[in-house]
Amino acid sequence: MAVFELEGNASQDANYREHLNANWLNGNNAFDNIYQQISNWQNLISRLSSRVTTLESENDKRIQENINLRNELTQYEIKTDQRLQRLEAAIFNAEYINDTKSDVEAKPSITHEINDTHVVNDDNGIIIQDEHQTLPNDVN
Repeated sequence: MAVFELEGNASQDANYREHLNANWLNGNNAFDNIYQQISNWQNLISRLSSRVTTLESENDKRIQENINLRNELTQYEIKTDQRLQRLEAAIFNAEYINDTKSDVEAKPSITHEINDTHVVNDDNGIIIQDEHQTLPNDVN
């Protein structure tokens, strides 16, 4: 892109005109270099902007994946806590654990008292709840 026009005045001295034309060409070359650098910077900015957009999108996906994993972990913790509570109740309180997903509540439990020991039969198993600690040889 020519910023400066070449001299074409016939009344000027040829050497002077040649000197001015050389200056104009040098000026035009300098501006062409500046325009090329500006174009290079614009291309670089465009590529970097595109890369930033891509990285932001990937980062958003990773954030969403982390949120989903955290939610899964929270659900797993809740289920684990529930299982732990059920196991503690079964071990320390002699409560029956029903993992069959059947409706145990609909069936009536049969309860018996045998030698101060509470026995529950609910067709899924027998639970013995002893209120007094006894040795096996003390049971009639």
